[in-house]
Amino acid sequence: MISATSLAALMFVTGPPAGPEPSGSASLTIVVDDAGTRVHNKGSSWVSVTPNAPGKTTVVSPGAKEDFTGGPDVQQGPAPTPPPVAVASRTLAAPSLQSPNDGEKVKLKTTDKGPGQVTLTWTPVAGAREYEVEYTVDKGKAISLRAARAEAKLPPIPSGKVAWAVRSVGEGATSEQSARRWFELQTEDIKLDVKPPTGWK
Repeated sequence: MISATSLAALMFVTGPPAGPEPSGSASLTIVVDDAGTRVHNKGSSWVSVTPNAPGKTTVVSPGAKEDFTGGPDVQQGPAPTPPPVAVASRTLAAPSLQSPNDGEKVKLKTTDKGPGQVTLTWTPVAGAREYEVEYTVDKGKAISLRAARAEAKLPPIPSGKVAWAVRSVGEGATSEQSARRWFELQTEDIKLDVKPPTGWK
């Protein structure tokens, strides 16, 4: 049996290295396995064997056996594809909300400078360049704003239930949204204390 992984290239010759060619037909057996390549020349003709591995040509005489096990196995075909290298995907953690507390009643006073503003805070996240805050008032339309630090001051908003959540934003990555909280905003109008004029004449 001749295999494609044979370590030897075989060639019949017309005679021995010296002298006339013996009469008779050639019969050759080649066995290739993990142990190497073995050649058994059962015929009457001389056989020249050249291993694929580094080595010299060997002449196998009629009836002789040769064992070629010194060279490495030669594999044909394309080289096996190396396994893919796992590349860790970059992810960011979602922030943990700090204040206001969930369900807290927040009271703001309106001053002569305008309505009061609520400040939201959360824990900083490693790798985050900024944060995306999303909030709604009384289940209205969601409003988004960006913050460079782990806090954001909301614009003046009316009284009501405010729900809010935050995402971390980094280089080519955005976290999942944090757990959503809500607080009840209560604004107090400014009280003007006007005294009647005195000393009119």
